[in-house]
Amino acid sequence: MSLSQLRKQAEQILQRAGVDMSTPTGYSKKIAVLLEHGGQYGLTPIAKRPDGELSRILGPGRLMMKQIRVELLIISVPPAKHLRKDPEVLGASAKRLLDRVGLNPNIFRRSYPRRIAQLLRIGAVYGLDALENATDNQIQEVFGLGVFTERQREIKIVQFLANPPATPKPSVSDHELSQFLAENMPASKPQERQPMETRAKNHRHAKTPKEQISAANYGWQEKALRVWLKNDRHGVIEAATGSGKTRVGIRIASEFVSQGGCVLIVTPTRDLVEQWITEAEDAGVKVRADSGAEELLKSGAPGIGVATYARAGTEKFLSAAKAGKRIPQLLVADEAHHLGSDVQGKNILSHAWQASLGLTATLERSDGAVEMINNKIGGVVYRYTVKRAIQDGVLAPFHYVTLGVDLEAEIRDEYEAIDARVRSWAAKLLGQSGASGMPKNFMKFAQEQKKLGVFAASMYVSYWNKRRNLVASSHAKLLALQKVKLETTEVQLLSFAETEPAAQAAAETLSIAPNFVVEFISGTLSKSKRKQLLEEFRTSRIAGLIGPKLLDEGINLPEADLGIVLAKSSSSVQLIQRLGRVLRRKKSRRNAVFLTLFARGTYEDPYTKVRSEDKDLRLQEVIEASIEGYPIKLTDSPSDIRALRKLLTR
Repeated sequence: MSLSQLRKQAEQILQRAGVDMSTPTGYSKKIAVLLEHGGQYGLTPIAKRPDGELSRILGPGRLMMKQIRVELLIISVPPAKHLRKDPEVLGASAKRLLDRVGLNPNIFRRSYPRRIAQLLRIGAVYGLDALENATDNQIQEVFGLGVFTERQREIKIVQFLANPPATPKPSVSDHELSQFLAENMPASKPQERQPMETRAKNHRHAKTPKEQISAANYGWQEKALRVWLKNDRHGVIEAATGSGKTRVGIRIASEFVSQGGCVLIVTPTRDLVEQWITEAEDAGVKVRADSGAEELLKSGAPGIGVATYARAGTEKFLSAAKAGKRIPQLLVADEAHHLGSDVQGKNILSHAWQASLGLTATLERSDGAVEMINNKIGGVVYRYTVKRAIQDGVLAPFHYVTLGVDLEAEIRDEYEAIDARVRSWAAKLLGQSGASGMPKNFMKFAQEQKKLGVFAASMYVSYWNKRRNLVASSHAKLLALQKVKLETTEVQLLSFAETEPAAQAAAETLSIAPNFVVEFISGTLSKSKRKQLLEEFRTSRIAGLIGPKLLDEGINLPEADLGIVLAKSSSSVQLIQRLGRVLRRKKSRRNAVFLTLFARGTYEDPYTKVRSEDKDLRLQEVIEASIEGYPIKLTDSPSDIRALRKLLTR
């Protein structure tokens, strides 16, 4: 059948399904799906279906594109009747499969029998051989994490059995991994500085974890779930950004509801509320938001609601939660490190939740809120590091690069004056507080003392912020980036700044219209404008986004392969979150580059004896997770700029 005939048949099917041709977006997507499917399987079996079924599958507002593809596959691919087996054989096979994904019948008492019955029903027609021969990762993707409704799970299983994917190469063994690290990681002492041209050449052909490790392994999520259950359904799961924390939350919430409970998911921003709704819908899970979540809690009926901290922490909302306490209630706190830092967060924690789950990249804070989180939610029960996520193939391998520049002369003089004030007030703060020694995290110590009304603490924090803003205003870093000529590297970049003026200046400096456009993005922009910029970045119509703290968390970002930090991060939370933004798994085989710019001889400089009072506590852990295992140290010299370009273009 020719393409024109196939298209005509697809149009007739959509007309019968009630799709309005005057809505170009939805119509064009569904035409594309039908043409793609028809080219492989034909559209005749679908055309023979009654109008009601076509409307259910292809009608407006019914199924998502992913679900439509699977439904079409079920219609077009006949069952493999020759794979039918004896019920006892199928039962044993089903139990083995559920055991491989960590579904313990003693823990999941209600869902386990339903899973067994479902596998028996499908296996009677298709057989379960393809699943038995699949890898653990493939089984997890089919009916383990992230798929909860019976219909959605059945679609996944049938799709797999009807058209099983090729088995990937086996994952690297512990011995092979140890051997790789021994060959590629540096000795305990720092290596002598080599010319950057030589180092770039040495690293070009080094095997990376990405080349040795198979498809992403989300088995850590099942382990985290089991640990949380063993901890009496309380505690914080700390996992690297981009490793799938939301999927864990949806899984736990769904299991809790299946046992007759009610779940409230709270997030610090409205963008994250919408992200949870989207990911839940992708998994076939119904979520009620805002006033719907409030009504759900008040009704005392099983279900999942989601709201921002600001809304969930109101007296009206929490009164509704108290009214519905006749059934168990679970609190899921996204970005849990924010809880306890304001009135609304403290109000949420004050409610008597029967179960609680915190999700965060790192629970560390620069104030005393962690103690409250530990007392109300529970401490960290499971931790999934950046290094482990890269080894498992969940995150992409990356190069950790630092690039040092010199401050302009006029800024350097002002910096020295402010820095002297910072040091002076730090000494006075130690004297006034009566501290016996130097605190491990001086900024955290200063902020705690400021809350107690210590004048020296207030002055220290004030001058520290002035020093940070002064360094952020320097144009030396942007001039160094201009030398790299990013517009010729085909990178997709995310850049992180401390202030909006710094982000706007960077966007203007790096943009080379019309082929390399870098846009400023911030929470001050309208929701529609932010959505437009993200879509343009996702489709590569713009080359990059630069913003202040909005990019640290709060929005679901498309994949990028270059992360640029324009100013020193003030906490390990920011560091890990920013890194995770560029380490999400990519379709291309290009390794990510995480580039930190710093002003030499200042508090930003990691290679001098200048004390950094708010030193990132997990910086060394992040560096060790990189491909080299140590930072690639660059300056703005011509040879080092060439070396950076090589990293970005290969």
